[in-house]
Amino acid sequence: MPLLLVFSFILVAAVPIAAGGGERPMDASMYVSRTQASPGDEVIFWIWIDPLKEKARNLVVMESDLEGFTVVSSVAPDTCLETQLTWVCIQDDLRPFAIEVRAVVESGMTGRDLINQAQVEVWEKNGHHGEDDHKEGNAISVSAEVHVVPAAVVEEPEIEVRLTSTQVEIVPDSPFTYRVEVTNRGKSPANNVSVVVSVPDSMVMESATRWPTILDGQLIWILDSVPVGSMELLFNATVPASNHADQVEMAVAVTYEDGNGGAVRVETKPSSISVLPVPAAPPVWPLQLGVILAVLAFVGRSLFLPPGPIGSALTKARARTRSSCSTGAGSS
Repeated sequence: MPLLLVFSFILVAAVPIAAGGGERPMDASMYVSRTQASPGDEVIFWIWIDPLKEKARNLVVMESDLEGFTVVSSVAPDTCLETQLTWVCIQDDLRPFAIEVRAVVESGMTGRDLINQAQVEVWEKNGHHGEDDHKEGNAISVSAEVHVVPAAVVEEPEIEVRLTSTQVEIVPDSPFTYRVEVTNRGKSPANNVSVVVSVPDSMVMESATRWPTILDGQLIWILDSVPVGSMELLFNATVPASNHADQVEMAVAVTYEDGNGGAVRVETKPSSISVLPVPAAPPVWPLQLGVILAVLAFVGRSLFLPPGPIGSALTKARARTRSSCSTGAGSS
C-alpha cells in the first residue's frame, strides 16, 4: 500500500508539469560545440527548435550580439530568411529544425565567460509579436556559455632546407656533388617529410647516399620523420658536354606536417650554377698545315694520277740498266 501511494503521488505530480509544458507552442535549446575555447578557435552554436503546435509554423529567431566572437557563417533551412542574425522561418510542417552559427573567439578574451543568447518567438502574420507572446509563453530564450582559456603551447617542428654544392662551377662530363641539408629547428620531430630538388633535363644522376625517386625533372625523397637537428642528403650528377649547357638552375623544397597535422611547405628560390665551356681543339699552324697538304697531295698523285714525263724517263733508264746488266752477265 505505501508503494502504491508513492506511485500515485508521482503520477499526479507529473501531470501538471506535462500539462504546463504542453501549453507551449514550441521547444527550443542551444547547443555549443565546445564549452572551452582559446582565442582564434572556432566555436559552433546550434539553435534547435521543435514546433509543437500549428501556430509555431511561423517563427522568429533573434540572436543577441555575440560579444567576444566574430561570426564566420551561419546555416539555416531554406524556409528561413536571415537578416543580421535574425531569422524568419515559415515551416510547411511541424518538423524540428536547427540553425547553425559559426564564430571565432576574439583575442583578449582569455579568462572570460562568453554567453550567446537567442530568443525564439511565434510570428503572427499580422506582425504582432512581443510582450503578449511572453505572457502567453510564445517566446523562449536559450543560451550557451563558452569559457575562454589561454591557447595551449604546441611543440611544433620547424624545418629549413638548403641546397649547396662542392664547387662553384660545373665541368662538363665530370661528377658534381650536391648536398641537401635538412634542419629541424623546432621542438618536436617532423613527420611525413618530402624533400624535392628540381633539376634541369641537361643533368644526369650518377649516385646518391639515399637514392631518390626521379619524376618529371624532380628528385624526391620521402622521409618518415626528421628529428630535431640536421641531416644531409648527398647526390652526384653530371652535365654531359653533348648537352651544350652553359648553366643549370636548381631549387629545393620541403613539405612536412605541423603539430596539428596540417601541411607546411618551405621552399628556396632557384640558384644558377655556371657550366664551364668545353675546351677547344689545339690550333693548326700554317707550316704544319702545308706539310700535311703536301703529303696528302703526293700520296694522292702516286695512287690516282698517271706517271708524267720524268717518271717515264726514269722507268726507261731503269729498264736499260737492267738489260745491260743481263747482257754482260751472258757474255761472261
